[in-house]
Amino acid sequence: MKTALSIAGSDPSGGAGIQADLKTMTMHGVYAMSAVTALTAQNTTGVRGVLECSPEFLALQLDCVFSDIVPDAVKTGMVASAPLIRVIADRLTHYQVQNLVVDPVMGDHGKPYRTYTPELCGRMRDLAAQADVITPNLTEGALLLEEDYADLPRDEEGLRAWLERLSLDGRRSVVLTGVSLRPGAIGAGCFDRATGRIRFAMARQEPAQFPGTGDLFASVVLGAMLRGEPLETAAQRAAEFVQRCAAHTLALGTPVLEGVQFEPLLGELMQR
Repeated sequence: MKTALSIAGSDPSGGAGIQADLKTMTMHGVYAMSAVTALTAQNTTGVRGVLECSPEFLALQLDCVFSDIVPDAVKTGMVASAPLIRVIADRLTHYQVQNLVVDPVMGDHGKPYRTYTPELCGRMRDLAAQADVITPNLTEGALLLEEDYADLPRDEEGLRAWLERLSLDGRRSVVLTGVSLRPGAIGAGCFDRATGRIRFAMARQEPAQFPGTGDLFASVVLGAMLRGEPLETAAQRAAEFVQRCAAHTLALGTPVLEGVQFEPLLGELMQR
């Protein structure tokens, strides 16, 4: 049985963070583990408080996991401070981690999150340099490249140029999310370091934007890759699964702020 470790924040309302990762990885037939970077007091209406783990305790969590059940893959998510990112980078280097997926959580829709600082961005850039795959959205891609979000590429040629730059000369694979090449479709641009190819994974765009879909997308990509699927296939599967979850949620009529109701559809991941 494949094993995977999620290093991220805890969402007590269950729609994002390690909770979303654990559910999604498990339904891929993966033994899922977690190291918590922060406890949050949040629900579907917003975040009311954040209690960061200390760097020392995060290092202890990682040491306990790696000294017992060595993960076949590691995924990082929300890490809200530069000292914690430094600890993660150090321990992953120490244990010579393979199949590292970094979701460089720093912002969205052209705006950085409230935890963002230039130092955090620099540390996140260093952590992402260790990754086998990174899964930034367009805002995070701009931050990693030190580009102005206002200069976001609007066509396939420009997106290909960004993907090549984000790949660090082909040293890592890239899944750049939130990409749209035509009206009514959204998905990701993918650079696969194994083949050197760039492909675009698209799905129908639903008329709403839900929180937490980035965690879900990256977890589906990781689970599919652990089952041996090529990167572009994994990204296409993730794009289509997130779209189906959004459509299902809209049909239920639940508030957008509650995120996508993905749990009823998780069985599809196991079937594949």
